[in-house]
This record gives sequence, C-alpha cells and structure tokens, in this order.
Amino acid sequence: MSELRVRLEVIGPGRLGYVRVRAGERTTEVSLEQLPAELRLPNASFVAVMDGTDFVRVDPEGEAWLLIQDGIRPVLNSKWDPEGTAGSHPDAYDHYLPILYGMLRRGSSDERIAEFLLAVETEDLFVRGSPGSERLGIARELRALELPAVDCDEDVRDANRGPTVSRRRTSWMLAAIAAGAFWFSAVVFFLRLAEHGPSTPNVIAAISFPIAAICQTIVAVRLRREPDSGGSSSSGP
Repeated sequence: MSELRVRLEVIGPGRLGYVRVRAGERTTEVSLEQLPAELRLPNASFVAVMDGTDFVRVDPEGEAWLLIQDGIRPVLNSKWDPEGTAGSHPDAYDHYLPILYGMLRRGSSDERIAEFLLAVETEDLFVRGSPGSERLGIARELRALELPAVDCDEDVRDANRGPTVSRRRTSWMLAAIAAGAFWFSAVVFFLRLAEHGPSTPNVIAAISFPIAAICQTIVAVRLRREPDSGGSSSSGP
C-alpha cells in the first residue's frame, strides 16, 4: 500500500512508552521514540506518514503533501470513481494519490497517466475499463493542477512498477486452479462412466463438471475484460 500523509493530534498518554493520537474519528498509539519531545504533549498537531493504519514517521513536508492529496483526491472522486464508492467513502482511492503525484512530478504524459488508470481499473479493482477519452480528460485535469513540489522518489518508483503485480499473479493462479478443476472433473466423470456406468459418484462428477466450467468462465471473463469503445489508452477525446 502507498504511504499517505495524515494530520494527527496528540490526545493523551497511551500504554507505557506511547502516546495516543487522533486522526479524524480514529485513534491509535505512537511510540514516544518516534516523536520529538515537542510533539509528545497533549494537543500537539503534526502531519505523519501512515501506511494504512501504521504510523511510519513525522513528515516535515507534511503540510505540502496535504495540499497535494487535497488537490488530486477531488479529481479522482468526481471524474473517475470506477467503483462508484467515492460518495460514501471519499478516501477510497487515496492509496493511488502518491503514485499519481509521482507521475505528475516526473512529467508523465496524458497517455501514460491514462494507461495507469486503466491498469488500476482492470488489474487492481477488477472493473470494466473506462473509455480512453474519459481517462485522457482526467489526466489533463490532473496535469493542470498547481501542486507544491516535494520529493517523491519512492512514489515515482511505485508508478514505474504499475498497479499491484501480486494481485495480477493471484488472478492467474485462480484461473489455473479453475482450469485444473475443469479438467479434473471431466476426467473423473468419463473414467467413472467407463468403469461403473451410471451411479451416484457419476452424478456428482456430472454436477461438478459444469460448475467447474462456470467457475473457469467467470475467471476468464474477469481477466479479459476490455474497455468500452474508445477505451484504448492512446485514443483521443
């Protein structure tokens, strides 16, 4: 998961060697060793780098990062929102913000950003790819944002890697398992039919055969979903 910047406020002592901090409506504990002395006091406020719910470090450039996140987030939520969840979960795509900022900072083209959005849609979120013209429009709007300049070497490397490779591998693994179940059930069915004729095991095998085939088909469709017409990342508006 990409790291995000979150404003934290110290609300009091926690366990021995920890202070309790608040981020919006959530609270967590941070080790005193990770905070300078002036940020250990009640009501102290600072911007931290968070990896999910885990505290990573205090970010001296945190205020600039908050501006960056607040600039990119509304574009993704109002113009992109491939899962349709931004209305109830405005932070739904927050883990893509640092990667997109890294691409913008590096000067990536509209086409490269549109490609990344498509990869997120089809490989990370498993939804149908949006039309290329829409993604290019979002890319142009993102590149038009006036954002602070901060160091983002890690996020540029994340952008070069693209969306989660592990999820892609998982998808192919599921497809392989489904294919194995398909052929195994077919072999069992025909062997039992040849040796024993119609029987209860044969009926079970006969039922498992189409179920496995359906599972394989569903996985294949999920993996091969193509964007609608105009969905190519190099297509124009």
